[in-house]
Formats: sequence, structure tokens, C-alpha cells
Amino acid sequence: MEANKLLDLAIPFVEAGDIHQYKTVGIGASDTIFSFAIPYNYIGFLSHLYCAYFSNCYVEWYIDNIFIEKIERIIGDIESPFEFEPPFLVKKEIKLIGYNNDSSGHTFEAIIDGLAFPEALARRRMAALLETK
Repeated sequence: MEANKLLDLAIPFVEAGDIHQYKTVGIGASDTIFSFAIPYNYIGFLSHLYCAYFSNCYVEWYIDNIFIEKIERIIGDIESPFEFEPPFLVKKEIKLIGYNNDSSGHTFEAIIDGLAFPEALARRRMAALLETK
């Protein structure tokens, strides 16, 4: 299948849910600051991330309930999120949990972006790419 036709079948994350989320986390508390579900029968490819940072705080990043990274820095810029090459494969969910160990509350903020493809098509495409390497 031609790359352009494949892209025609993709759903941008922005059409599947809220890609810009924020939440205030109180002193000494933690909370989910970002949660994004991939549509049923689709596979997502996370290509961009912005994540705010505050001193004495950190964010835990999960994809499909698997711990990816403890974030203790700003990732990307709100106007230009960091681009991953290659993108991260996401089967079900992206989640960020903010931990505030500071002496004041903070509003954590994150932006994610990517594309979701029908699962059967995405699996065939991934297999074809692996065969060419």
C-alpha cells in the first residue's frame, strides 16, 4: 500500500481525544496529569511530547501501563513538542503521573501528538518494514 493511502487511513491523536492536558497537583501529592486512550482496534504511534517541569517535582511516563521514564526536566516546548524518531508504539494508553515534592502547588502540563492506524493494517505495515531491514 502506498504511504499516502496509509496516511489517509490514520486518525490524528487530536481527533481521538484531548492532546493538551494540565492538572494542578498539591503540595506533597501526586496525580494523573495526562491520560490518552488509543481508539479500539487501532494502534498509535506517539511522535511528539511536551512536558512541563518544576523543581522538586517529577513525572512518571507510562505507555500501556509500562514504565518508560522518570522525567525530571522539560521535554520539548509548548509551541514545538519534542519529536521522537522513530515514534513510540502505543496499543492502549499513554499516561503521565505528576509528583509534587515542592512547598507549593504546581499545574503540570503536557501535550502529546501522533497518529493511530487500524490495527490489522498497522501490523501488516510494521511486518513489511521489518522485512526490509
